[in-house]
Amino acid sequence: MLGEATGQIIALTERIDWSGTVTGSRGPGVTESLLLGSVSDKRMHLSPHPGMVVP
Repeated sequence: MLGEATGQIIALTERIDWSGTVTGSRGPGVTESLLLGSVSDKRMHLSPHPGMVVP
């Protein structure tokens, strides 16, 4: 798969009938989170499917 990670994860969950997804968080610093965001945060806010973020 090529492309932006969040979009690829959401597209995959729409193609496959999953009941939810689990993504990991690597714990970026405050500055990095504010400037770049995280795939886990974006996925939780943009996907219509349920999900869980684990540390």
